Amino acid sequence: MNGRTSLLLVDDSPEIRLLLGHMLRSWGYEVLVAGGGYEAWDIIEREQPRIVIADWMMPDLDGLGLCKKIRDSVHPGYIYTILLTGRNDQESLIQGMNAGADDFIIKPVNLDGYNELKARLRAGERIIQLWQALQEQNRRQVELSDRLAIAHERLRRELETAGRMQRRLLPPGGSRVHGVSFEWLFIPSACVSGDMLSYFGIDEKHAGFYCIDVAGHGIAASMLSASLNQLLTPEMDGRSPIKRRMPTEPYYAITPPVEVMAELNRKFQIDTQNFQYFTMVYALVNAPSRTLEISNAGMPYPIYLPSNDTAYFLGDGGFPVGIIEQARYESIKFQYGTGDRLFICSDGISECTNQSNEMFGSERILNLLNGTHAMSLSETLRELENVIKKWNGGGEFEDDVSILGIQFP
Repeated sequence: MNGRTSLLLVDDSPEIRLLLGHMLRSWGYEVLVAGGGYEAWDIIEREQPRIVIADWMMPDLDGLGLCKKIRDSVHPGYIYTILLTGRNDQESLIQGMNAGADDFIIKPVNLDGYNELKARLRAGERIIQLWQALQEQNRRQVELSDRLAIAHERLRRELETAGRMQRRLLPPGGSRVHGVSFEWLFIPSACVSGDMLSYFGIDEKHAGFYCIDVAGHGIAASMLSASLNQLLTPEMDGRSPIKRRMPTEPYYAITPPVEVMAELNRKFQIDTQNFQYFTMVYALVNAPSRTLEISNAGMPYPIYLPSNDTAYFLGDGGFPVGIIEQARYESIKFQYGTGDRLFICSDGISECTNQSNEMFGSERILNLLNGTHAMSLSETLRELENVIKKWNGGGEFEDDVSILGIQFP
């Protein structure tokens, strides 16, 4: 329609159609005409005009009925309706508004009336333009929402894949290294986790194990925990601080836990570009001498459960890795007894809250473990899992939850 606003004039009077039609065309409108309501409806369905000016009183379908049909139907654009009427009472005004009319012009239309009609048409065009702008804005928002939903779904799938890959980094549960039994519990708060744990043989006499809790959770934390998993191996590749090459027999040296912590602290100092740090427990088992040397860098105190005694907290907390460059780390060394157990828990357990916002706390873990002497190591971890999930109310955990359980031969 050459860019002009399409307008449908509906009146059963040929004279009104001729007079008003000429006037409306002179104002720049693309004018369609109909002599009655049903004829007008056919044109509306076919041509979709933007404005309809309809006489109230018509023999077949009057202007009021036409307004109702327009409002009860679905159209690609908003149709602005103006009723031509000789009525000027409030009841008629309300009746027309309820039928869906946008505006009224009182007949007979004189020169002043033409000017008023022109002004009201311009106001109607502004409303139509506003409706179009809102529709375009809504379309863009829907399009953006759809794109975000697609991106979110893609990210969710990628995170789930990353979570499965991260879980494959964990050692097999129910394993033994030099007779020492290991079990673990691992519950990420999201698809990926900042927690990591592992155990491994270092040589024919020694075994090592660690638990790590990277500050925060999500992608950044999981990337650091995965990097640490790749770094902390007994392979003498020149990167790992656990075992180093030596020029003389046996051509390697096993690094004491405190030196492992110090080396990691030097490598992973926080700065303005990277504000990530982590807590960690690292321990070294000497199987022939039945000794355990353990160092703690900011993790909750490990819990030691003798086979024939009550559980107690082991050692001190120490500084997290990466915060203080001059941090010094300590370790404790002792002999373990047959059947003794050690439990290392991330703070996702002790800081887990219930519906009253009460933390589970380390003491509850200690008391719970005191009643597990008759359980297997696996059963003990399952019991811990059940208790903490019940405490949490069965929802998602706010922080990653991990436990490493060790039983000595």
